[in-house]
Amino acid sequence: MKFRLESLLRLRKNEEDQVQREFGAIQAHLHNQEQELVDMETRDKRNKDELNQIQGQPQSPSTFMMYDRYFQSVKVLEHRQRQVISEINSKADEKRKHLIEAVRQRRTLEILKERELLRHRKEQAKRETALLDEVASAQWHMKKR
Repeated sequence: MKFRLESLLRLRKNEEDQVQREFGAIQAHLHNQEQELVDMETRDKRNKDELNQIQGQPQSPSTFMMYDRYFQSVKVLEHRQRQVISEINSKADEKRKHLIEAVRQRRTLEILKERELLRHRKEQAKRETALLDEVASAQWHMKKR
């Protein structure tokens, strides 16, 4: 027995696989960007610790100005990185919704396929029972003669 919507089910599975791959790529990109932010914050902390160590030593004002400019630029970069992460999160949420919808559509067709298969099996069992009843009836009539 062939499911009448088999080609549509295959199409839905392929669409789901495609959306799943896209979602995975977005998740990987998000992870990379989050790791980049963590690395920025780690470097920033390390440089602040370094600044704290040299503050007790005699330094030129230009050194402190250089550190100040550096920390300001790091703040700007971290802010941009957070914006990038926010945008990627939005895209990931949207893609997650598409994936959920694709899974729902595929699952609906699978349920229809299961129901049709069950109906077919019941009909086949009914036909077999009717055939066996007919054979048994014929044998009973033959014995009776």
